[in-house]
Amino acid sequence: MSGHEQVTLGIAYFPGGERVASCSNDKTVRIWDVEKGDQEGGELVGPIKAHQSYVNCVRWSVDGGQLFSASSDRTIRCWDLERAESIAGPPWRGHADGVTAVSLSPNGTKLASASLDKTVNGFWDAHSGYPIEQPLQHEEQLYTFTFSPSGEFVASGGNDQKVSIRRVLWWDEPQKKR
Repeated sequence: MSGHEQVTLGIAYFPGGERVASCSNDKTVRIWDVEKGDQEGGELVGPIKAHQSYVNCVRWSVDGGQLFSASSDRTIRCWDLERAESIAGPPWRGHADGVTAVSLSPNGTKLASASLDKTVNGFWDAHSGYPIEQPLQHEEQLYTFTFSPSGEFVASGGNDQKVSIRRVLWWDEPQKKR
């Protein structure tokens, strides 16, 4: 599927598998129909041009109703794909440097972001964009981040050549029993 004018930095499959989102150094997000690919009608949405710098990561919500993008412009956006517009208010801000990765909690209610500012920034409410926790500080720039399948732990990695695993602060015992 061609369309980006520069390096493709991130790809994420829609939960059902019939679509794929991509992002690029060209500051765009695009949504593709997997079956049609480069054929007429293969690009479903795009190019979405709202970030001011490279778009490093895209991530679908658990139900596929939202698409998140993270950028070197230090922001995260949540997209309404019908209108190709940002939803949940203005861009989510909280990092002092580029946002390199985002990950959703397994239940889809929390989004976390990793950054070149050496933090996993808070934990955002995935529906409103409001921060709900304090950042996790690291010694070096971060490039990747994910939640454990249970949501109890987060793992991050970056320039320090390590994988850091931490228990999330908001985890409570009743969640373990679900």
